[in-house]
Amino acid sequence: MNAEDNKLIKFFETLNSIPLPSWVKKNILIALSKGVGQLITAGFDWPTAWLEAKAKELRAKADGNILVQEEASNQVASLFKTDSELATRALNYYARKIIENQYNREDVANNFIFEMPNQTFKSNEEIIIDDDWLNTFWTISETKSSEDIKFILGKILAKEVSNPKSISPITLQLISVLTTDIGSAFHKLCNLSIKHGDFVFVIHPNLTPFMSYGELSNFGISFDEQAELEGIGLIRSINAVSIDFQTLDGTFDDCDYAGVKAKMNFSKGINIIDFTRAGRELRDLLDLKANEMYTEFLNNLGKDKFQIVG
Repeated sequence: MNAEDNKLIKFFETLNSIPLPSWVKKNILIALSKGVGQLITAGFDWPTAWLEAKAKELRAKADGNILVQEEASNQVASLFKTDSELATRALNYYARKIIENQYNREDVANNFIFEMPNQTFKSNEEIIIDDDWLNTFWTISETKSSEDIKFILGKILAKEVSNPKSISPITLQLISVLTTDIGSAFHKLCNLSIKHGDFVFVIHPNLTPFMSYGELSNFGISFDEQAELEGIGLIRSINAVSIDFQTLDGTFDDCDYAGVKAKMNFSKGINIIDFTRAGRELRDLLDLKANEMYTEFLNNLGKDKFQIVG
């Protein structure tokens, strides 16, 4: 038994024993069944031996896959009244693609299993995960070979299983066009970001004449990358937006700066890059680390404007 098989078995054993809401358990099983095959039946308390047998079916060995694939190609090719080599090549191509897609789905499923223990549940009412959402999710997942993006997809599924309707279909569609490079640029931008309630933004330190933004190259993000982040819908605009966070009594508002507790009291005219809903949802899934140079910029605004508290 390999480590991934063992992880799945332990996951199901733990799932049976921990006091999760029944609807959350149901969502977990629905999601895994949709993504990695019909592993799930209506029952829930399965014997370990049955689970072990099913777990072994999750991922065939690579050599075995290739042998099965080639044998299937040879058998089907013999039925064609045409060039058997052409038929074999076509069948090999599609067989290999199916296997690669299944690997990608199962990698995402393993990431999902890893993330589930970290979830919280906002509702005690039964909310079953949407079937169309899952269809879209697994269709996207099977095309992603980047380990970073598969890791994010695992987090997305864990959050949606635990709190259905928390990840919008728009965010899923955006993931379908997210590349490793643009994902890296967005992660860097998130490391500069401040979250206040449902609002996420970056205060731009390089405002140029005519209320346009210069580059954030000092923080590892080029102007072209900013424009691409806007183009795919992660931020609203790279042009200046002014907003007022000043409180009437001069007290500070609590906020989150790159995953760290902070306080702010910005007056009208602060210029920001605003995150879209998709950008906010993806930011919540990332492990953030404040950029030291940008932290220095925020501190230089003055303690009457911004303070890190923890």
